[in-house]
Amino acid sequence: MESTPSGAQPSSKMSGFSVPKPSPAQAQAYVDSLAVHQVAAAPVLTPEDARELATEGVTGDETEALAAMKAKQARQKAEGVGGGEDSVLTYEARIEYFGMKIEDALKIIDALTMEGDYEEEVRISKAATVLLSTRSTRFNSFLADKIDIADPKKVGKLNQLMAEYQIAASLSRYNKTVMPILETAKTPQEWEANLQARLEFVRHLPSPVFLLLSNKLAKFDAKLLVVFSEGYEENF
Repeated sequence: MESTPSGAQPSSKMSGFSVPKPSPAQAQAYVDSLAVHQVAAAPVLTPEDARELATEGVTGDETEALAAMKAKQARQKAEGVGGGEDSVLTYEARIEYFGMKIEDALKIIDALTMEGDYEEEVRISKAATVLLSTRSTRFNSFLADKIDIADPKKVGKLNQLMAEYQIAASLSRYNKTVMPILETAKTPQEWEANLQARLEFVRHLPSPVFLLLSNKLAKFDAKLLVVFSEGYEENF
């Protein structure tokens, strides 16, 4: 029987995981193409820029945030946003980069529009998997309030806070450990208590596992952004 965390302490037996090779190859190639590894010296990122990136799931230090910003600009250019007319990809081509077909994208859109949620099992080692789910507007509003209260001055601290909460809200199951429910919670107090229990579980994870989950969630979010990118209305 699967268990629900009490005390939010994962088993130490999971710390010796091995990172699997990404698959499918096309999806990884597209994700890698969005990454910008060369950043100018002495990078500067305003708090406003950091907050905008953080709401999109960007985590890491200032250099990584700047890289994400450049990647976002490149993605917008590829999608024909902001006046770029060259290298415009069709909707079908964009989802193919993630190893999907139109039918796969349709299932995701149906899940979100009809059921209000989409979940996907993701492998994090040879023996372990996690179940990632989409986050609600309710969570986004809650997190925005948390950021205003915390008012972090450093980009790294802001991104760490964002990553912890976003992973907590999206992590429905860690291997055989089922997280407390969120969106079907009966009261706002129960919802917040369950989110806090998830957060404590995430904060007890080994740092390498946390970083791995952060990466997996970023790719999960990117996949959903592509599914709902410009052109999806014409296909459905």
